[in-house]
Amino acid sequence: MLAFLTTLLDNVVFLMALLPLVGAALALASARMGHEAVRRAAFVNVLLSCGLAIAMVAHFRTVAADAARPQMVTSLRWLAAVVEDRVTGPDVRLTFGVDGLSLWLIAMTPFVMLPALALARDVARERPALFHALLLGAEASAIATFAARDVALFLIGLETTLLLSFLLLGGWGGYDRRAAARKFLLYNLAGGLLIATGLLGVVLVEQRMRTGGGTSSAAPPPATFDYGRLFDSIGPAPGAPAVVALARSSERRAQRWASVSPWVFLALLVGFAIRAGTFPFHTWLTAANLEAAPAASVFLTAVQLKLGVYGLLRFVIPLFPELCRYAAGAVIGLGVCGAAYGGLLAIAQGDLKKLATYVCIADVGLCIAGLFSLTEAGVVGAALLLAAHGLAIAMFLYVVGLLERRYRTRDIEPFGGLAARHPRLAAAVAFAALALAGAPGLGGFLGETLVLLGVYRGLAGEAAHLMRTAVALAATLLVAWALLGMIGRVLRGRFREPGRGTIFAEGEAPPVSRLPAGDDSVVAIPLPPRAPAAPADAAWRDLWPVLPLAAVLAWMGIAPQFFIDRLGPAVGRALGGYSTDAGAGRPETGIGGRQTLRPALPISHLPRRGGPP
Repeated sequence: MLAFLTTLLDNVVFLMALLPLVGAALALASARMGHEAVRRAAFVNVLLSCGLAIAMVAHFRTVAADAARPQMVTSLRWLAAVVEDRVTGPDVRLTFGVDGLSLWLIAMTPFVMLPALALARDVARERPALFHALLLGAEASAIATFAARDVALFLIGLETTLLLSFLLLGGWGGYDRRAAARKFLLYNLAGGLLIATGLLGVVLVEQRMRTGGGTSSAAPPPATFDYGRLFDSIGPAPGAPAVVALARSSERRAQRWASVSPWVFLALLVGFAIRAGTFPFHTWLTAANLEAAPAASVFLTAVQLKLGVYGLLRFVIPLFPELCRYAAGAVIGLGVCGAAYGGLLAIAQGDLKKLATYVCIADVGLCIAGLFSLTEAGVVGAALLLAAHGLAIAMFLYVVGLLERRYRTRDIEPFGGLAARHPRLAAAVAFAALALAGAPGLGGFLGETLVLLGVYRGLAGEAAHLMRTAVALAATLLVAWALLGMIGRVLRGRFREPGRGTIFAEGEAPPVSRLPAGDDSVVAIPLPPRAPAAPADAAWRDLWPVLPLAAVLAWMGIAPQFFIDRLGPAVGRALGGYSTDAGAGRPETGIGGRQTLRPALPISHLPRRGGPP
C-alpha cells in the first residue's frame, strides 16, 4: 500500500492532466442519462482533481535545490528513431513535471473549474455533455501546458487549449459569439505560429551548435525537445540556461546564436503577448469575454490568459538575458501603459463583465512589467499576482453570473443597496471585488506590491524609471477605484433591483408625482404599485464553489511565505543568467567562486511568522 501511494504521488502531475480527459469521456457517456448526470460526473471529476492538486502541493519538496528543479516527473517516449538502443532522430517525449514556476498555476486550475462548472447549469441545456466534455478537455490541455517538460508537449497543449476554447466560444454564448470566436482564433493562431516558430528555432539552433557551431560535415546529433537539455541551468547553482551556456562555449557558436536569437526573442515576445491579451493585442479578449458563456468566460480569463504570461516566464526571461535587458525599458513601459489603459476603461464601464475584462488587461500589464523588471522581487510578485488573479477573477465572474441568472442583466446602474436585503450575496460580491483589487490581507496585495518594488528597483538609473513606476502605481489605484466604486453603487444606498425599481421599507410612504392643477393647488398622483418582493438571498449551495477560492486567497494574503518558499528558488534559477540584477542588486561570490545573483529583496528568505528573521 505504501509503495502504491508513493508511486501515485510521484506521478500525480501526470494524473492531474489525465483525469479531466477521463471526466470528459464520462460526461459524453452520461449524455443519455440526462443533464444532471452529466453535471454530477463533471463535478466529481473536478473534485478529484482538486484533491490531486492538494496532494501535489503537499508532496512538493521545499528544499532550495529541489524546489528549483522539476519534481514528480513522468516521461513517456512518444516519437523517436531508435537503432540498436541509440536514438538517431528527434527524441520527442511527453514529459510531465512541476517546479516552483508552474506549481501554483497547476494547482489553481482545478479550483477555478468549480465555479466554471457551477455556471454551466444554464448555458448547457443544449448539448450539455459536449459542453462539459470540452470544458474538461480544456482543463486537461491547460494543465498539460503548465506541466510540460518538453517543447513538443508544450506546443500540443497550447494549441489544444486554443482549439477547445474556440469551440466553447463559438458554440455557446451571446448573439455575436461566432464573430468573436473567429477573431479569437485568428489572433491566437497568429500568436501560436510565432511561438512555435521561436521554440522550434531554439531546438534547431541548439542541435546545430552541438555539431560544432554548424561548421562540421558530420551528421548532426538528434534534436532534443527536453527542457532540461535546453532551458535549465547546468549545475546545482543558478546559472545560464543550457542553450546560452552552449552558445558561450565558443566564438562560432556565439556568432550563430547572436544571429538567430534576436528573431527568436521577438517571435516569442510577440506571440506570448498576443496569447496573454496584453495591450495593444487585447481586442480579441474584449470581444471574446463579453460574448462567451459564463463558464467559458471563467476559463478564458482565469486560465487561458495565464498561458501567455507563463510562457514569458518559462522561456523568454531565462533564455535571453542580454536582449531582455535591452528591451526591458520598452516592455515595462508598454506593460504599465496597458495597465493604466485597462484601469481607466474599467472606471468607465457600466457592465460588470466589461469591468472584469478591463481589470484583466490591467493586471496582465502589471505582470509583464514585473517579469521584465528582471529582479527577483518583481518576478516573484508577477508569479504570485498571476495565481491570485486567476482565483479572484474566477470568483468575481461567478458572482456576476449569479446576478445575471437572477436578474437577466449585468448592468451596474439598476442595482443598489443589495447589502441590506441580500447579505450573503453582497458579501460574495464584495470579497471577490476586493480580492481582484488587491486589497491588503488578500492574495493580490503582496503580488502588486512586489511588482511595484521590482519595477522601481529594476529600472533604477534610467531617466524615466520614476515615471514608469508612477504609472504602474496609478494603474493599481485606478483598478481599485473602479472596483470599489462598483461596490459602493451595487451594495450601498437605497435598495433597488433590476425590473423592480426602488423598494421602500415597511411603513415608508412611496413618493407621489405632483402636477400643477391651478394657481394655488396641486394634484397628487400616486406612482404605480410597488413591485413584488425581491428573490431570496443566495443560499450556501450557490456559494460553495467559490469558498475554496476565497480560503486560498485569504491564505495567500495572511501567510504568503508558504507560497514564496515554493516559488522563490525556481525564480532565482530562472534569473541565473543575469550577472547583475539590472540595477537592483550586485553579483556576489557563491559556491566555488562562481558569480551568483544577490537580489535587491531576498524574497525567498523573508522571515517566517513567529520565527527568527
